[in-house]
Amino acid sequence: MDAEQQRTKKEAVKKWLNELSDLAYDAEDTLAEFEIYVEQYQVRRSIPHELKDQINFEIKKINERLEKLKNRMIVLGLERIHVEGRMSDEITKRTPTTSILDESCFYGRETDKNNIIFKLLSWDGPSDERNYGVLPIVGMGGLGKTTLAQSVYHDDERVEKHFKLRAWVCVSEEIDNAKITKAIIESATMETCSLTSLEALQGKLKKMLSGEKFLIVLDDVWNEKLEDWEELQKPFQFGEKGSRVMVTTRTERVSLNKGTLPAYHLGGLEDKYCWSLLKQRAAVDDALSNANPNLEAIGRKIVERCKGVPLAVKTLGGLLRFKVEEKDWEYVLKSEMWELKNESEGIMPALRLSFQHLPAHLKRCFAYCSIFPKDYVFDKEQLVLYWMGEGFIVGSKGGTKQMEDIGSEYFDELCFRSFFQYSGNNKSFVMHDRIHDLAQSISKNICFRVDEDDKWLRNNRNINIPNKARHLSLFATKPIDDNALDHLVKNKCSSPRTSLLLGKAIITCQVAKLGNLYDTWRYLRVLSLLNVN
Repeated sequence: MDAEQQRTKKEAVKKWLNELSDLAYDAEDTLAEFEIYVEQYQVRRSIPHELKDQINFEIKKINERLEKLKNRMIVLGLERIHVEGRMSDEITKRTPTTSILDESCFYGRETDKNNIIFKLLSWDGPSDERNYGVLPIVGMGGLGKTTLAQSVYHDDERVEKHFKLRAWVCVSEEIDNAKITKAIIESATMETCSLTSLEALQGKLKKMLSGEKFLIVLDDVWNEKLEDWEELQKPFQFGEKGSRVMVTTRTERVSLNKGTLPAYHLGGLEDKYCWSLLKQRAAVDDALSNANPNLEAIGRKIVERCKGVPLAVKTLGGLLRFKVEEKDWEYVLKSEMWELKNESEGIMPALRLSFQHLPAHLKRCFAYCSIFPKDYVFDKEQLVLYWMGEGFIVGSKGGTKQMEDIGSEYFDELCFRSFFQYSGNNKSFVMHDRIHDLAQSISKNICFRVDEDDKWLRNNRNINIPNKARHLSLFATKPIDDNALDHLVKNKCSSPRTSLLLGKAIITCQVAKLGNLYDTWRYLRVLSLLNVN
């Protein structure tokens, strides 16, 4: 299939998925309305015939739409697969990594590198019963964990001299311990291994590691199952004291299950190094920079938006490669990251891997968070209540757990996977800008946010909210009158589930006008009026 056919099919599948999502929401709305009529029946013992006819008509329309989607599913060659919160073969996987470092992309991580090498070379003393220690490097996708690990691995003055045996394995979504063990053997020996059974492979690895001080790097680990790790690490105990295993991962749970040393949490790259990286990727030399002084000013603003994520800088640098017109740089500066055409590589595909690994119930909870503005500090308990109101939280079997407790577990899991970050204390959280971009790219047709800079808010103009938008929020720090709210309510969006009024502004609204809101938005589930006067 040529490139144009691939692109056409991709767009057709995207349209199919959007229609399926709309159908699921409409089906939920119909069921919710049906529940109301059932409650009325229990009180009145009768339902008007016209209401019965209306419900039957709606259900018939939903079934017809579902049948059409099923037929198109066959035409598009789509198959139903079962995914239990991890990658399936049908989902695009990350390109495997190797230990080879591209020195031209290594900027500003010398302090991190030295800190990690110090941890690798330091021995914890005789009280440590293990011959080896496991050092996790944890951070969101795109921070440069792999690049940092590559630089550490190839440090010839310290690491290569200290560890007589070294091996690098890109684990990624792999959960077959035999394959991972075989990859360790082949990396350490640089020879093909013909063994296939885990018994034989672990026996060979045990002999290789016995009496040797080793360093094994397990890159991009996703598997959180403790029993798999306990099986994999059995041969490691035969190495010499002071051996190390270094694990890079996006999830805190992997770190907790596998780490014996305190995890190294990788932070963002400083802007000055991001600018050096952007120049390198965009092929901007000193002569070009001197000839176009505004490019540097624009470029430094671009790297500020990247919030210290090297992969985001590299992605934008690639888009700007050999472009010397200010308008091109201004376009990248003013565009949302998820709106730029990155094709199969770049920051958004890398972050989507994290999203694809989420269980279905967490995907919905995360995507919902795009309703908040960037840099918005949110409260854990408040967000859990929103999820509860939306019906996102699945009750436990037998009802033994409170919904709030289950929602808290959902939230903690998203924190473990680097989707949320602490903001000052244990109750306030924020999303990194690139993670927020990811949420927007996933839910751009479902969640709609209005900021106070929008023209409708300043000039009381009508606002064009997408007809399929289900979750709305208004963020304002300046006073707003109820005329602006009238325009918000009287738009063509007929079935929002959420309406949040955020920010610190006082919003003056007559109580009587709230009745218009309920009449217009019949399927509203979550309404926040914290800032309404």
